[in-house]
Amino acid sequence: MAEQPVRADFVAHVRSVREAFPERRVIHQSRPSWLGQQSLDIYLPDQNIGIEYQARSTAAR
Repeated sequence: MAEQPVRADFVAHVRSVREAFPERRVIHQSRPSWLGQQSLDIYLPDQNIGIEYQARSTAAR
């Protein structure tokens, strides 16, 4: 099942962003009002920066 490794990779990326910007708010799976029904994987709201995480597919491994 590929979901667990992908989830672990995503959690590691969120952790990396939080470590890189310890003084900033870092939100995962954020839905800012200006984005409508869509969401951002990682969002730094005070800087208005969104990060989308595209995991490698199982076929690419």
